[in-house]
Amino acid sequence: MKIPLIMLVGEEPVIEDTLKVKFQSRGWQVETVRGGGAAVLLIRDNAPDLLIIEAHLPDMEGYTFCQQLKDNPNTPDIPIIVLTADTDAVKTPYLYNTLARSYLRLPFSPATLTQAVENILQG
Repeated sequence: MKIPLIMLVGEEPVIEDTLKVKFQSRGWQVETVRGGGAAVLLIRDNAPDLLIIEAHLPDMEGYTFCQQLKDNPNTPDIPIIVLTADTDAVKTPYLYNTLARSYLRLPFSPATLTQAVENILQG
């Protein structure tokens, strides 16, 4: 059985490090990447089973990152969960429901995120 690979893309090491420990304790492989540009390059060689990204990356906006993956014929089906502090009740759901599988507002519940990850990985 293949061990799922989750890629965490963001700018806050505390968030990525905390999630990495939590997810690895569940037996999942986890790779952390700082920034969307670096993640896009890594995904070309080793596509993850799931991406969890922060909405505001150091080098691009999260929706730009999501759009690049959706526009690439090799990566449109990678599920994405976006972590966002955006509070725009119209813009945020529109952007992320069309480009990502799910989005969670910051601060988020680790249990809620873990459940979302399990649901996506189980198909």
